[in-house]
Amino acid sequence: MGKNMPKTLYVGNLSRDVTEALILQLFFQIGLCINCKMIMDMAGNDPYCFVEFYEHRHAAASLIAMDGQKIMGKEVKVNRATIPSSQKKDTSNSTVVSTLCSQVFSSLEHGFT
Repeated sequence: MGKNMPKTLYVGNLSRDVTEALILQLFFQIGLCINCKMIMDMAGNDPYCFVEFYEHRHAAASLIAMDGQKIMGKEVKVNRATIPSSQKKDTSNSTVVSTLCSQVFSSLEHGFT
């Protein structure tokens, strides 16, 4: 649960009556929260939110403590927030040199002489 643990958690399967203030109040009991961003789906799906913490350890403790708990009658799903694939770093222009043969490396070392 070190630096690789995100400081932001996804909290899903929320009741439509849940507010950002309530989520912050509940999660703040476990660790210091920076903010909560509630997403209300107009298509009729359950709302969800993202809770950001100051420290990784608070996010980790909240994940363990809150996943599966009932908030306003609904069992919430808590997980680490992930970056959407549309926003992940594009590595398509990266150069892979691990498969180059030893002759190429030798030429590079000697300035193509």
